[in-house]
Amino acid sequence: MKKQDKYFLSIKQIFPDAIAVIKPTISGMIHAVYIAERPKGKYVCRFSKKAVAEHNFKASKILETYDIKAPRISIHNCGEYYCETYPFISGKTLHERLQEGLTGDKLDNVYRQIFDISHKIENIPYNDLEQISAPLLSSVFRKAVSMLNPSEKRLCHTDLHAKNIILDEKDDVFAILDLDSVFFEYASVAHFIIMKDAKMYGYDINKFNGILKDVDINNLSVKLLSVFAETYIRFLPETLRKQILKVRVK
Repeated sequence: MKKQDKYFLSIKQIFPDAIAVIKPTISGMIHAVYIAERPKGKYVCRFSKKAVAEHNFKASKILETYDIKAPRISIHNCGEYYCETYPFISGKTLHERLQEGLTGDKLDNVYRQIFDISHKIENIPYNDLEQISAPLLSSVFRKAVSMLNPSEKRLCHTDLHAKNIILDEKDDVFAILDLDSVFFEYASVAHFIIMKDAKMYGYDINKFNGILKDVDINNLSVKLLSVFAETYIRFLPETLRKQILKVRVK
């Protein structure tokens, strides 16, 4: 039986009342994701490894406890893989709204809300939520990041980019996605990723000087760029460095 057929069968077992099961086209998606249409509404079904599913279930519960809107995940053992399910979250992503031309005070307000959510997560007390094992490049970067001040380590969402932010009809932040990226990390890394993504969409990141009273943007950029440099020189294997150099030459 093909893997996709197994996924469909598993979804029908989880939701026997499913009217239809649709596989959306999502660019950059690593895991298999489906939408199950039920009489009571749509549900997202996402297949992943046990460790990832259990991590996301735990992260969902933690965020819900602190009134941070995110997918309310249930997990189901499907043998060699697990299925995460949660009610479909209506709304448009920040990425979609930026493509539609969202600018000005409304966009400033969105980024203010994103950082408010980020800071709220960072203030959640210590718990046993651990990060999921990462690919090579991510893991060596984490080694370099460990050279930052340990006192800055917090519970963070380390990938609050525009495709992981759901806005409501008033262009307010309604929910955050991708709970794989919720774990203990350095707050400056999480902030840098938000600002880097904003800059990619043409947003004037100097505006963050007004949004982030306690962050020196220029100092943050210098500090993290030095970490990237240290990662490249100190932690990446020689063969991998040569491959990167070849790509650069091309």
